[in-house]
Amino acid sequence: MSKRTEVAEQFISLVRAKQFGETAAILAENVVLTVPGIGPIEGRGGVEAALRMASESGRGLERVGWPAPREEADGTVVLAGKAPPGLLGIVAKLLKKQVAVTVTCAFADDDKIAKLDIVTA
Repeated sequence: MSKRTEVAEQFISLVRAKQFGETAAILAENVVLTVPGIGPIEGRGGVEAALRMASESGRGLERVGWPAPREEADGTVVLAGKAPPGLLGIVAKLLKKQVAVTVTCAFADDDKIAKLDIVTA
């Protein structure tokens, strides 16, 4: 398992445990988080706050079922999971089914997460 895959697994473990300060420590200082309908959130503190706020509102990533991450040829690591109904708001409630959640992690040279792209389907 590569260092980047380990960091992606650590990211999910820390988010699940709601340890957002520790989560921020594995993010690059200038990390960018993109979430559908919200736009980019920039900086370690901004991303930490967004993850904390999503968790407190019941729409966080901690309830998603995450299988093992996979590393792509371009060096990104993909986490693809399923969220229970209702977790992602009105869409999940209307569909009354699990929603696919994909988090793609891109890394800085020091193996800290530099970009998080979240996509739901």
